[in-house]
Amino acid sequence: MKKNLIALAVSAAFVVPAMSQADTTVYGLAQVELANHSPEADGAKSYLDAVDNANGRVGVKASEDLGNGWSGLAKFEFKADTADGDSGSQGCSATSTSTTTGTDSTGAAITATTTTTTSCSVTNVSLTPRETMVGLKGKGVGQFELGRLKSPYKYSGGVKYDPFVATTLEARGKGGMSGGEYGQSGFLSETIGYRGKFGPVKVQFVYGPQTNDGRYSLSVDYSQNNFEVGLATIDEGDRGAKMSGTAGTLPTTAYSTYSSTKVFGKYNMGMHTILAQYEMTDPAANGASAANKPTIMFLGYQLAMGKNTFVFEYGNTNADGAKVGTKSLDTTMLVLGAIHKMSKTTRVFGGFRNTTNDAKTGEQVITVGMRKDFK
Repeated sequence: MKKNLIALAVSAAFVVPAMSQADTTVYGLAQVELANHSPEADGAKSYLDAVDNANGRVGVKASEDLGNGWSGLAKFEFKADTADGDSGSQGCSATSTSTTTGTDSTGAAITATTTTTTSCSVTNVSLTPRETMVGLKGKGVGQFELGRLKSPYKYSGGVKYDPFVATTLEARGKGGMSGGEYGQSGFLSETIGYRGKFGPVKVQFVYGPQTNDGRYSLSVDYSQNNFEVGLATIDEGDRGAKMSGTAGTLPTTAYSTYSSTKVFGKYNMGMHTILAQYEMTDPAANGASAANKPTIMFLGYQLAMGKNTFVFEYGNTNADGAKVGTKSLDTTMLVLGAIHKMSKTTRVFGGFRNTTNDAKTGEQVITVGMRKDFK
């Protein structure tokens, strides 16, 4: 009898912690490529590199059933460089505000308030944050989130349309899609968000109240059977100097902000998938009169044959007159590649990307790589 009680107690010691952690999942992926880069710039030499290209990550997520169709959520996800263990630098910032007065071109009094941000960084960081959030999910209601959240602009169309995202073949920042924090590369910190699906319509909204007028990203997409269409927009909120008082000549930094709107769509025909996206960006909305407003087009075609997917992608950036010296920054991107899935969680891939423009800031890349997901 005593032996049975001891055995039961030992079993309970292991079972209870397992039950308390049953709603928690550790997940991630590891990736390394062997890539040959040939920069387009005159005199630049080709080089061979082993890189992760910002795809390695590790995370933990938890879900708790609260009853009545509601669940409590939490998630911490970090970038982890597979190739060298150094995920980059960890930045920090401090903000100060100063006010100056003067007169405009008519002699009227005018006041300018300038916000200045100073930053610092710590290098050789093993993990840097991606998505970190806490939230609630209600059946038939949607999901409410708070923290450092996924941008609807990034994850509607965007990175979901590029099977080579976070590889050296990716379209973002290479002429086929916008990059940067407010393009297809970043997350939105100190924000609140909502995501909901109502039949074939999916709505996502993220808002950061700490900036003037607030920064936000919104997307709405409709998917039915074998096609999808949608619209997404993002605005970082007012930045720089804001003028008050009598209207006059505004400084070039007034209302300096970034905004972008895009339309996207996908059509599937058995083995064939066609994808398209068109972005209309405004790097300095409501401000500097000489600001360029580039447009970016992305076209993709995927052919699925068993465990293999063959990919063709074309991108074109119309820089709206932006130049380096006398050379146009209009950019063209072409990608040819293939993905072979050895299993549901292990794949090898390879291909070629050519990015060119008159300013010679592009490159040619030939790469082969391997990726392993885990959870």
